[in-house]
Amino acid sequence: MSYTARNRDRHRLAVSAVTGVVTVASLTSVGWLTGAAADDFEQEQAEKDARAAQELAEYNKALARSQRRDVLRQRPARTRVTTRYVTAGTAGTANAVGAGGTVSSPATSGSSGPGPSGGSSGGSSGGSVAPPPPPPPPSSSGS
Repeated sequence: MSYTARNRDRHRLAVSAVTGVVTVASLTSVGWLTGAAADDFEQEQAEKDARAAQELAEYNKALARSQRRDVLRQRPARTRVTTRYVTAGTAGTANAVGAGGTVSSPATSGSSGPGPSGGSSGGSSGGSVAPPPPPPPPSSSGS
């Protein structure tokens, strides 16, 4: 059999048809594989997101359980009053309190200090009231 133009055209047509079918088949298989991989990936991502949401919910529950609930309540209060008596001294002596200012009593006849005044209370008849005694010296314990 001799090779003619008609045989050549048939051969070209057959090669083109086979090439087209193979091309379509390969594109279809690649598309199908890509779609399957995308579906698998989406499913994995959905499972991963669900696990992450569940872990976050568990974390928030554990965090809520572990937080201290502060309850404010009224506590008893004690008032401590310390009274100190300071006697006036002259500058340069050991009894001087600080370096500035002087302490003097008023020039009018009356009382000096927190006691009752001279005729207004009716208890004493004139003059000033004696200041209270000084507190006892602190006890020394130790060396």
